[in-house]
This record gives sequence, C-alpha cells and structure tokens, in this order.
Amino acid sequence: MTEAAPDRDLLGRPPKRHPNWDHRRGEPRTFALVWTIFLMLATLVMFASMSAALVVTVDVYRPATRILLMTITAGIVLIWPMIRLSQARPYGSALPHVARDILIVLIPVQALIWPQALRLLGGWPLERCAAIAACQSAWALLIGGFLALGLTFDPVGRVGPARGAWMAFFAAIAIGVPLVELAFGSIVLPGAHDLSSVVAMMMSPITAVYELVRETESTGDLAARTTQWTVIGATSFAGAVVWVAAWCVERARHRVQA
Repeated sequence: MTEAAPDRDLLGRPPKRHPNWDHRRGEPRTFALVWTIFLMLATLVMFASMSAALVVTVDVYRPATRILLMTITAGIVLIWPMIRLSQARPYGSALPHVARDILIVLIPVQALIWPQALRLLGGWPLERCAAIAACQSAWALLIGGFLALGLTFDPVGRVGPARGAWMAFFAAIAIGVPLVELAFGSIVLPGAHDLSSVVAMMMSPITAVYELVRETESTGDLAARTTQWTVIGATSFAGAVVWVAAWCVERARHRVQA
C-alpha cells in the first residue's frame, strides 16, 4: 500500500503543526486579494475610458460609472463563484466560509456606490444609491446562498461535473435570463419604463443595475420605483430561503455521516 502524498500549498510547502492544510481551506485571504485586484482594475478601466474628455462632467462620469457597476456585478455573479467552485471544498461547513465571502464582496462595493451621491461624482439621488446598494446586496445574498448550497451538496469536494453544472447555472442567471427575455421581447435596450419592462430588467443582476442607474437620468415615476424595490425585496427573500435550504442540507448531511 503506497503512502499518500503529503498535503502542500500553492508554493509547495507542507503544513506546520498540522497533518494537512484543512485548517486553511476556504479562508478568505486569497479571495480578498483577488477581489481587490479585480475592483482596482475595473476602476482603472473606468478612469481610462474618460481620459479623452477635456472636462469630466456628470454626462461623462455617469456612463463610465454605469459600466463600472455592471462590471462589478458580473464579477459578483461569475468571478466569485468561479473562484470558489474551482477550489477544494472548505473544511467543515461551507456556510460560514461563503458568508465571509459576502462581506468581502459587498464592503468595498458599498464604498464605491454611496460616494456617487456627491455632486463632484455621479450626483445621484440618495434613493438611487440606496436602491443600487440594496440590489447588489440582495443578489450577493442569493448568489452566496446558491454557492453555499452547491458546495454543501457536493459529495466529493473537488472540481468535477457537478461544479461545472453549478457554474453554468450562475452564467444562466447573469447572461441567459436577459438573452431569453430579449428573445421574447420582454426587455428592449434602451427600453421604455413600463412596469413589465422594469420587472424583466430586475430579474437578472446585471440588467437590474442597468435599470437602476438608467433611472437616475430622469426623475422616474413612483410606480417604477415601487416595482424596483419590490423585486429587490423579493430577491432578498429568495436569498434567505436558499440559505435556509443550504443550512437544512448541511444538517442532514451531518446526521447521515454521524
């Protein structure tokens, strides 16, 4: 019987005072570094897109910020799950590890959103900043719940077909849903602000951010704003339900193993 190969980290180092690296699996430091680099690059691209303007006005700044927020949202829905699904399953319960990821994702994003209320930046109304911040938080909660559920369901704990299926699911949320809605005429870019179009735009995180930022270009009507907040609340509720489901699956898995 051959002896198992020693567990080593990315630099080829064996663990000290531990039999393996299980105590470090799922820790957020590497993900925090990658996410910070991603946000820095996205911000640099935004400022580079405004370099041709002699004077940076609100009309120049808002479209660049819109692209920045949509890029960050794509990172929440695609890059975050891609990183976690390409790694070994965290040691123990996956739920606290994903919960820490949500904080890592949202704290710097919130720091980018709220200053846009300043006149020297986006000059957005506080209500719009609150809606964008709440929308990003709701979708991060939902994506995190599905990610925790996927890692909890994973019986192997390593990259495999199940991980690929979950990644395809996240891609469908970000890209597939808007494409289907476009194909059936539910949304038109740039679309009218009828309530059906608002609901359709809010059904995917990237188009939801576009809808919320687009709404700042005009005063908007009360019905559209109410619909946006209703869908944000529904997304948050769905995220809470998925988290409860992940917790139930985790408890059931522990009882079976016991």
